Amino acid sequence: MKKYDIAVIDFETMNEHTNSPCQVAISLIKDLSVEYIYNSYINPPNNFYSQENANIHQIPKEVILTAPSFDSIFDKIEKLLNESFFVVAHNANFDISVLNHTANTYNLTPKNFLYIDSVNIFKYFHQNISVSMNSLCDIYNIEKSGLHSAKYDVEALSKLLISLMKNEGFSSFLELIQSMKTQYIRFSKLANVQYTIKKTAFTKSSVKITDINKLKIEYNNLNLMNKNIVFTGEFENSKEKLMIQSRKNGAKVRSNVSAKTNILVEGIQNEKYVDENGLVSKQRKARAYKNQGVDIQIINEQGLISLLKGEIND
Repeated sequence: MKKYDIAVIDFETMNEHTNSPCQVAISLIKDLSVEYIYNSYINPPNNFYSQENANIHQIPKEVILTAPSFDSIFDKIEKLLNESFFVVAHNANFDISVLNHTANTYNLTPKNFLYIDSVNIFKYFHQNISVSMNSLCDIYNIEKSGLHSAKYDVEALSKLLISLMKNEGFSSFLELIQSMKTQYIRFSKLANVQYTIKKTAFTKSSVKITDINKLKIEYNNLNLMNKNIVFTGEFENSKEKLMIQSRKNGAKVRSNVSAKTNILVEGIQNEKYVDENGLVSKQRKARAYKNQGVDIQIINEQGLISLLKGEIND
């Protein structure tokens, strides 16, 4: 029997690796009220102290190194998540990645649960505005000076969700998600785990696209043959390598998105160029064309690798 409607979770990490959680907080919501908040610092298995991350979470190194280990609090985290119908996080793939990657580091197997990214919830009810935590706190008049502490983040997100429910006339989170025509419920065991939050130089390719398109096609790959493919952002593999492999598999590499684009491959974006929704120009154009009925596949690097292997992408 589930005791709570949702568990709002947030992790802070010690460095760029997702198996370096140094703080976790979970807020448990029933109907329109917060019933309980759990908060703990963590001494992670990957405990290199990154000053860049510390500038964000503001947790002293000595606090982390004297905190309990992740495996010692894993059962507590599991219990709280599984007492709730849904788990909610803002930019949820990051938090699910931290949970799964760290558990796997200890040879622990997290139980599967249903989760929803609150970014999608607020985008659904607030179209054409920024849904960052900073912006949402401004909209709902919630103090934001403590953001980037896991405990404060779950408190703030809980207040935001409860305010949204009240404003829309719902008595519970379950009513809210049932009202949404688009459902964003996901299984945690199927999440695409990020192992590293990559730091990227965002350098321009030294190879011209016109030269790449002169390369001989080596493989008759039906996933990519004669498909116009566009890349945006940076990737785990070099962009040049992905472009060349795409061409060798029959694709035509293009520099810009148009109505003739078949595939857009999205990587990590330079924050200087993203809009309030975290999108750059190519991403906005592709989504606009899709809304007009143009058949454009929007995939990430792993999606492209699957196409290169000849796997069918439903």
